Amino acid sequence: MATYAQDVTVKGKVTTQGEEMPGVTIVVKDSKGQGTITSLDGNYSLKVSGKGTLIFSYIGYQTVEIPVGGRTTINVELKETSTEVDEVIITVPYGTAKKSTFTGSAGVVDRKLIASSQVSSVSKALQGSVAGLQSFSTSGQPGEDAAIYIRGIGSANASTTPLYVVDGVPYDGALSSISSQDIASITVLKDAAAATLYGSRAANGVIMITTKQGSESAPVIELSAKYGFSSRAVNDYNQLSTNDYFMLQWEAIRNKHMDDGKTAEDAAQRASSGLISSIGINPYGTKYGQPVGLDGKLVAGATPLWNDNWKMP
Repeated sequence: MATYAQDVTVKGKVTTQGEEMPGVTIVVKDSKGQGTITSLDGNYSLKVSGKGTLIFSYIGYQTVEIPVGGRTTINVELKETSTEVDEVIITVPYGTAKKSTFTGSAGVVDRKLIASSQVSSVSKALQGSVAGLQSFSTSGQPGEDAAIYIRGIGSANASTTPLYVVDGVPYDGALSSISSQDIASITVLKDAAAATLYGSRAANGVIMITTKQGSESAPVIELSAKYGFSSRAVNDYNQLSTNDYFMLQWEAIRNKHMDDGKTAEDAAQRASSGLISSIGINPYGTKYGQPVGLDGKLVAGATPLWNDNWKMP
């Protein structure tokens, strides 16, 4: 009775239409990096569990999964995915076109990528999704749109913002007001062909957004829930009490007068007499018109009339 639990060395050849295929990737399913590639003549050799599964993949060809089943020889024929490019639909001005028939330069963003992005604005989710598109966040303010440049900055003085078209209508609002869950597709037009219908407004490129629409299919209910939290990256600064603040302010005023050429005694006198007018408030009350003495210390009995420590206990 055969057993598939033992490791076996599987050999074979990968071909397409009778021709050897070099560089085909072969990996063991559910393994951590166990695999190989075919040689120049399409041959391969890989040690694998007798009950494992081999995955054969190559760009432009259909991926094939074959259970080993204890066999030591497995030959594979890969088929081209010739319809893959033709199935990509591009949104163009006043209609759609297939990727194979479109002559301009455009990029299509996968709507699943947009919907799954953990960002507050669609503009931030576009970063890295289309070649030639750059997205920069100028601040961390929630809901703020990122600055988008298509194929670099188009002008030193004029606007560098691309034209946004939502469901065929030029859109001047904020992208953050469009929910990512409502977007069906996004197409980025990058070359001069975008200006044929939109003129100079499309000089910096066009981002065409198509939102979801009703259909005659069965009802679909979608639910998504997200949560997050934030915390300080560094601890807060040490804070001064009212007494410490007034004494340090006194010291700063005294040092300024000494820098202006006053003597130490004169500078101290000016600091004590001008402290309240410099700060603008006197939390010690009218009884203590000069709460800090000539020695830079609080005078005896000077106590703040209120507590200005607003930190929670």
